[in-house]
Amino acid sequence: VINEAPGTPAVSKNLTINSGATLTINAGKALTVNGDFSNSGTFTIKSTSSGTGSLIHNTVGVNATVEQYLTSERWHLVSPPISDATINVYYDIYLKKWYEPDSTWTYLVNPTTLPMNVTQGYAAWASNGYTGTTTVSYLGTLNTGDKSTTISYTGSATHGGKGWNLIGNPYPCALDWNTNWSTTNLSGWAVVYDNGTYRGWHTNGTSYNGKPNGIIPSTQGFWIRALNASASLTIPASERVHNSQVFYKEGQETIYPEVRIEAEINGYTDETIVIFHPECTAGFDGYYDLSKFWNIKEAPQLYSITEEDNYAINFLHEDYHEVVIPIGFKTGQSGTYIITATSIANFIEDINIYLEDIKTGDFVSLYENTQYEFGYNPDENEHRFNLHFTEINYGIEDNIQSVFNIYSCNDVVYIKNMESRENVQVKISDITGRIVLEKDIQSTGTVAIPTNLKSGVYVVSLINGNKIETEKIIIN
Repeated sequence: VINEAPGTPAVSKNLTINSGATLTINAGKALTVNGDFSNSGTFTIKSTSSGTGSLIHNTVGVNATVEQYLTSERWHLVSPPISDATINVYYDIYLKKWYEPDSTWTYLVNPTTLPMNVTQGYAAWASNGYTGTTTVSYLGTLNTGDKSTTISYTGSATHGGKGWNLIGNPYPCALDWNTNWSTTNLSGWAVVYDNGTYRGWHTNGTSYNGKPNGIIPSTQGFWIRALNASASLTIPASERVHNSQVFYKEGQETIYPEVRIEAEINGYTDETIVIFHPECTAGFDGYYDLSKFWNIKEAPQLYSITEEDNYAINFLHEDYHEVVIPIGFKTGQSGTYIITATSIANFIEDINIYLEDIKTGDFVSLYENTQYEFGYNPDENEHRFNLHFTEINYGIEDNIQSVFNIYSCNDVVYIKNMESRENVQVKISDITGRIVLEKDIQSTGTVAIPTNLKSGVYVVSLINGNKIETEKIIIN
């Protein structure tokens, strides 16, 4: 029985399990075999709610039983650690595979002898009506050595899943997602599913939703994104590691200006992050940007909104002066919730950062108030907030009471001033936060501003001294 922890694994130069003999790696324990490894007896790698046993070896053809612990009534992203698995491993368990060309799932039922592909990820659901919380067992030949995997990219697709591939860790131990992997035309993100919430790690060290590193556990499926039809990936055996991590916490700090905001509902958390990076643009940056993955309906959903997509993490150009970022929020139930700014880092001193509640008109300085409480119901507009980055100091008590009516027709923005006011500055930003038009207005009545902007969603900001009002418009 192997009882050594991953930090100090049991190590063997050569290992032989004779006929009639038994070797077990207990859950959360680890073994490394550096030389020859043969098994004519019974070899088992155990799994429980506290973790799974771990083996690193290099010999081809070793047979074993690898357990996988599944909590009931939750989807798990899974992948076979053996070369000859069939879907019968998940008998009485819902099992489905992802199809990138049309962004759909296919349930796998018959025949039960259908092979499970090495390096492919699957989704498994243990129902209380059949198995409840259970442990499945892979019995077969353990995978070892580098593994190439097929990457799908459908250039003509218009769905949100374009380029996303569900692959899997093929080894009976953890993998470390980092820059040592052999990748071509892939995003830098690996995303795992953890008890109702998606968590990610970028090879540049950026964490999403509390994932502190690039560890991908044994038998774990995970998402990667192809950026074009030439995308390829080889999973390197050199990046196998022993690891028993079962709870994700915070990641390393970034050196770039960033804001992280988070919401927690029913014990689930979600965050969205805006990072200003010198190598990035206002548009889609395939290596850096992370599209929004939707958590279960009991959980919160936070994301930045752009014309191309909704982003969990939005990398932008390094100039953050006078940028406005639309922020979406939704969840499956009405209630009073709190948004928390968990990180504001690396901005120059003269930049103020505000969270605007579009529904209530509140402007909150995130430097002064890291938490904001608000009421919500599922029927309201998902574009609930804006993040403002500005040198202007908006006094909370000085927010504009709504004296303007802002609307658009074709490519003309109309601003109806319902009381006398001077020196009102108009700023129109595109959905990435980049200012595309600026103008001063001083007259009362209705002002028409031709824009000559392309069709899309824009944010109009009206600024008068320390006071501001914003409105989302659509240019047709």
